[in-house]
Amino acid sequence: MLYRLDNRITDESLDGLISVVRELQPLEDLHIYLRGEGGEVGPTEAIINILDNLSNTNNVSIFAYDFILSCHFHIFFKSKIQNKIILANCHGMIHKESWDLTLVEGAGVKPHHRFMRDYITKRDTLPELKTLVKLTPEETKMYKNNEDIWVLNDRLHEMLEYNKKKTIKKQIKVVYENNKI
Repeated sequence: MLYRLDNRITDESLDGLISVVRELQPLEDLHIYLRGEGGEVGPTEAIINILDNLSNTNNVSIFAYDFILSCHFHIFFKSKIQNKIILANCHGMIHKESWDLTLVEGAGVKPHHRFMRDYITKRDTLPELKTLVKLTPEETKMYKNNEDIWVLNDRLHEMLEYNKKKTIKKQIKVVYENNKI
């Protein structure tokens, strides 16, 4: 099955992936084409968790195309999918998580929003990131300074080689015994 995840990561994109997963049969291949400008941290983590669990029962491949920015970068590099492919001319961007408060007229900032903004802003995500991709000293400095790190295709491939050594699950193999699975 083919699925394109190329919108801003929100609860709606999480629901879209859940719908696709419900249609899959065990051992059925899923090819995800990933492109996008980022999104929300919560649904991103849920998508990564779903993909990791799905890779226990299905062969999942993820193809990064055009650009993978922010949350899309995390989905690609943090998931433990066996087959990760970066297509030609794809570039990426990574930065520290942030929490934007969108205020509706007449509605105040809720305590939960203040907590999440403060938590995400102060949380040190660099140690986790370094387990997924190997940053250069300049990239590390940029990350610590809350700057966007733009990554061209060749550098994405370097990051993927390091990532494959750290996060990849083994591919599912079907063994037939007496014409039975």
